Amino acid sequence: MPVTTSAPMIDFPTPTPEIGSRSGMFLDPYGVEPSATHHSSMSPTTDESPEELVLPSPLKNCSEDTLANISDSAANLTDSILLNFNDTADITLASIASLLAVCGLLGNILALLYFWPKRKKAIPPFLYTIISAIDVLKSPLALPVLATLFRSRAPGLFENSLFCAMWPFLFYLLVRMSMFVTMLVSVTRTIVLVTPFHELSRRAVSSSVVGYAILLTGVDIVFFSLGWLETSYRQYEGFCEIFPPTQSSHYASYSYSGILQIELLLPVLLVIFSFIMGTISMVMKKTTMPNEDEKKLKRVSITIAIFTGVFLLCNIPGFLLQMIYLASQFCEGGIEKLSNNPFLKNYGHLLTHFFLIQLNAALNPCIYVLRMPRYRRWTNKMMKDTASILKATVRDLKNSSTSSSSTEWG
Repeated sequence: MPVTTSAPMIDFPTPTPEIGSRSGMFLDPYGVEPSATHHSSMSPTTDESPEELVLPSPLKNCSEDTLANISDSAANLTDSILLNFNDTADITLASIASLLAVCGLLGNILALLYFWPKRKKAIPPFLYTIISAIDVLKSPLALPVLATLFRSRAPGLFENSLFCAMWPFLFYLLVRMSMFVTMLVSVTRTIVLVTPFHELSRRAVSSSVVGYAILLTGVDIVFFSLGWLETSYRQYEGFCEIFPPTQSSHYASYSYSGILQIELLLPVLLVIFSFIMGTISMVMKKTTMPNEDEKKLKRVSITIAIFTGVFLLCNIPGFLLQMIYLASQFCEGGIEKLSNNPFLKNYGHLLTHFFLIQLNAALNPCIYVLRMPRYRRWTNKMMKDTASILKATVRDLKNSSTSSSSTEWG
């Protein structure tokens, strides 16, 4: 959609061999050049129609099943060339992503429990609450993709048409909402630093979040309902993607692609701009606030700067890949060159629009622990209380089993 991006909007063409050329994807299994002017030594060379295809003598005696097997072998050869992914790399990537998904799920559940009671007190806790909730939902959605990577990119759950239609819709909705909310975090921080006495409206911020979610959902539903979008599993990406069907109009394709580019690129650009402006303002500008308030503001600003900086590090590769695909559409032969790059085709989208998203979700709770003393103390207390409860439960189970065994033996 990356998705998301223009990458899934591109149908990579399969190179077609020229007549009489051996440089195509499909090679003649008998080493005979398939030329219309070629004749078998067993065939007459006169009175033949120019459109008649004369099979070389080794193929003349082949049955239809044999010819079908040859065709399947050629197709498999093409698939192995186009889908040039590595099982070892896939399993390594899936193992790391699994660890990130588990850590992100547990860490963001704790963060959600912490920020939820504080969501009405100030704008940053409110936005952190939304981001934590989004990251909690993104972690389970990683499971089908991880399963495909562990199983040589076999589709698994993506074979189900309903699941294949719903997964990219939900996943990319969460990705775009995460980008938008992070943009709000960065922009509101910049406003507070530039105009420290200007009071921001939490209602306006919450309304923008709700309105943006409704807008994204409405656009996707309209395009799906009109038949301007469809989904299918793409093995070289490892998950289902959204793209315009081949029979759709150019207007539909360009409209959705344009909307998608805005949704993906604009938040990142605004985060970059506000990050630079806010950092410059924090370093250069002197405030007339009391020392304690100024220290608190700077501490919060540094935390938000780190938060948005991590976001940029995890999203700029996808941003650059998006820009490359966008620029390649205006360059002669650009799409073909990108399509023929095995790494970009099989891992570019997977790394930038899945792996780094899971990494960002796993790093956010670490930022909260490192930069928020109250959250750190709350987390330590929560873990100690949980450990105490588990110890008490285990002790009670042991005592109950001991008492039951002693009763049994009289």
